[in-house]
Amino acid sequence: MFALFGLRGAVIRFAGIGERRAGGGIMSDAWAKLERDTAAGWGRRLSLIAHSADVAAVFEALIGLPTVARRMARLAGRDRLDQVTVARLSALVALHDIGKANRGFQNKQHLDPETGRRPADRQKIEIAGHIQPLLLLLKEDMAASWSSVLPVEVLVSWGDAVLPLLDAVFSHHGTPWRDDGDEATACHRRLWQPADGYDPFAALAPLGRALPEWFPAAFGDPGPDLPDPPAFQHAFAGLVTLADWIGSNADLFPLADEGAGRMARSRLWAQSALRRLGLSVEDRRVAVDARPVDFGDVFRDDGGTAYRPTPLQAAMADLGLGLLLVVEDATGAGKTEAALWRFRTLFRAGLVDGLYFALPTRVAAAQLYRRVERFVEALFMEGDRPAVVQAVPGYLRAGDATGRLIDRFQVLWDDDPDADQRLARWAAESPRQYLAGQIAVGTIDQVLISGLRAKHAPVRSAALLRHLLVVDELHASDVYMHDVLRPALQHHLAAGGHALLMSATLGSAVRHSYLTPQAPRPDPVTAEAVAYPALHHAGADGAVTVPLDRRGPDKTVAVTLVPAVADAGAIAARALAAARAGAKVLVVRNTVELAVAVTRALEQAAQSKADADLLFRVAGPKQTERQLTVHHGRFARDDRHLLDRAVEEMLGKDRPAGGRVVVGTQTLEMSLDLDADLLITDLCPMDVLLQRLGRLYRHPDRVRPTDRAECVVLVPPEGGPEDLLAPGMTRFGWGGRVYPDGRILALTWRALAADPLLTMPAMQRRLVEQATHPDHLEAFASAAGGDWPAHAREILGGGFAERNQAAASIARRDLDLCHVDNAVASEKKVMTRLGTDDVWVEFPEPCPTGPFGQSLPRIACPLRLLKDADPAAVPEVLDENPLRFILGAGELLYDVMGLRTLGESGWG
Repeated sequence: MFALFGLRGAVIRFAGIGERRAGGGIMSDAWAKLERDTAAGWGRRLSLIAHSADVAAVFEALIGLPTVARRMARLAGRDRLDQVTVARLSALVALHDIGKANRGFQNKQHLDPETGRRPADRQKIEIAGHIQPLLLLLKEDMAASWSSVLPVEVLVSWGDAVLPLLDAVFSHHGTPWRDDGDEATACHRRLWQPADGYDPFAALAPLGRALPEWFPAAFGDPGPDLPDPPAFQHAFAGLVTLADWIGSNADLFPLADEGAGRMARSRLWAQSALRRLGLSVEDRRVAVDARPVDFGDVFRDDGGTAYRPTPLQAAMADLGLGLLLVVEDATGAGKTEAALWRFRTLFRAGLVDGLYFALPTRVAAAQLYRRVERFVEALFMEGDRPAVVQAVPGYLRAGDATGRLIDRFQVLWDDDPDADQRLARWAAESPRQYLAGQIAVGTIDQVLISGLRAKHAPVRSAALLRHLLVVDELHASDVYMHDVLRPALQHHLAAGGHALLMSATLGSAVRHSYLTPQAPRPDPVTAEAVAYPALHHAGADGAVTVPLDRRGPDKTVAVTLVPAVADAGAIAARALAAARAGAKVLVVRNTVELAVAVTRALEQAAQSKADADLLFRVAGPKQTERQLTVHHGRFARDDRHLLDRAVEEMLGKDRPAGGRVVVGTQTLEMSLDLDADLLITDLCPMDVLLQRLGRLYRHPDRVRPTDRAECVVLVPPEGGPEDLLAPGMTRFGWGGRVYPDGRILALTWRALAADPLLTMPAMQRRLVEQATHPDHLEAFASAAGGDWPAHAREILGGGFAERNQAAASIARRDLDLCHVDNAVASEKKVMTRLGTDDVWVEFPEPCPTGPFGQSLPRIACPLRLLKDADPAAVPEVLDENPLRFILGAGELLYDVMGLRTLGESGWG
């Protein structure tokens, strides 16, 4: 991009800055910010030079934070960032908005502040943005004009990295900027010419004069060339964007113009801003370090009794472990508490500033949120406690407060906070800001996006560098997610960041790909011999495995393979019979449509009020009668809260006596504290099945209707594992977007048929390896023949289109930010495949009422249900009882069975 600069070696006299004139006099400063006041027109304005001081001061403060400084130095390949380098980087950041000096941008002050349109008497004024017009400044024939007002010759003397770093500066709106060609730049050329008493270049002169005053070390003492690794440039771009967001906050940086003299106050405001937003945490660190808190002081049961740390939890206090830890332990073994204690250890030692706890689904994140809040309450002093951010799009929550988005940039919090409280929640107000919070609990997609060629990916990635990244519920069979996660994690670790990956069911091949990707893959015999449970980390000579003692006795589960996957009536009859006998029954199906079908079959099978009372029913706050429903991810936020509470009341630790039946999808397989006696589940990958089995006999010393836990695995009525690729099997989630690799499903079926009595966790390692080890997968496809070799090639050979899409969308941090291979790609297919593609459908006022009597201002809808509809379009409500609406060409239904399309709903 900046190869067009063409100025190295040019003879430019820096003393000439400020000499350019127009109309016989030096022109006034350009503005950068206008206050919108629809009653009185545009209100106060902030000059370009004042805003430049604010943003540069914030960047200077950010890169001065100890943890950020260490991460950036490591990416730069240096022991530390010296004072000259920091000053030069800050000076480059001060140039981020110089494009606003063009006449087209300055003309925006003539627009109507309410409508954003040209007034009747100014229809011919030209309007432009401030990024693309910058391209003109890179053309050689324009060089003399802008180099006469800015210290270009000095900048280019700072090394070859200046040019790509300026690219990063000018990409601060979240996407790498690009040259659109001569035609696009030609239409902007006149915007830089003097007219109507305004000279854009003269307006830049005050900034040019100010830079050496603000950053004397950059322009005085000699220093090393600026860092040139592309990975440093990507992180730098993220910090510039974050600095611009903070420096543009009028609550932190008043719209009171002081010109070049503002920098002294900008620096004071910047330090205050980082403390108020929770980015500067040294005072909190000192307070935590000074408190003599042990594990039992932080983690207690509901009765207040202190927990004693398990071997895994105690190991988290060891600072000698590596940057990346992989924990494998059974469901309910205390992995969450171990991760939180690891954060406390690293935070006290000054090795991390914050925590991001990433989970695979919204419901998992929502359930964990309160546990993390309790941890924060116990760890930090009252009065200086970080707000825990719920990093789930559409869920505006920080601590006990919930918010409502009232326009694009403004959130109304329900507790009417003061200015400091509101600023402390700043990170919770937008998905692009989530990772800037000190403590956040959210979905894995925020981490995945940070590694994609997506808008604002660099700022997410840069903010994440400060944190301990915890990724929970990794599964061996989810190869696709690992393909996207690994590059983001590698960048995090390359900067010296810390990460903790947790799973009950991680296979050796996946574990190996994270810890020692360059070493040979372990064979199946070696893989099965690895201790379980265990803590793994990368040592100097390869992966180190630390065996852990098991927590509690083994659990035996009797598995029965039942050929009824397509028979909702038979499934319902089996579940209802067990509930009548006093069992708590959990039915987990692979798709929403299958779960709804069983729920409808249960409704028909219930022969009495006693039967009906056994089924999963929910009532809203204003409803007197409970309604039959099902648990899955396509419910509105408030309705999901009702469902979650109802499930835990029925099957949780304090479950009532007597039988019950709860039907749902993968939302029931993790995070919710459920304790069932019988599990009925569709065939799924072994690692996922083991996760589902964790819902059985979860709490000991409970009266059960049977002597041991039982699981019914639903399989096709005809054929065996080799027939899973037959036509029609995709409707059960096999071979499609739910569980793409049919080989894992077939090997899971085969393992269960061979050994239907499972002892957990003693058999956990062997079962996972038998169903997921690459050698076993290859051998099965070869022996089975038929369509299986082609299926294997599709999965593993790079022909799997969605997997290729993921690879094509990953940010190349070995290339400059603005390299053509880093142009922003559409991540739609990537996020759809990962199940994180939900968009928010907003209903107009007055909002319709949902099936449980609660107001429904918005609902999350998977993109695939919208087909080609614009998700920002206003839905047309056809009926409210039940709610039916049209969006684009599609008709959707939202009732007690959740959000569905016409084909899924069984109505009409």
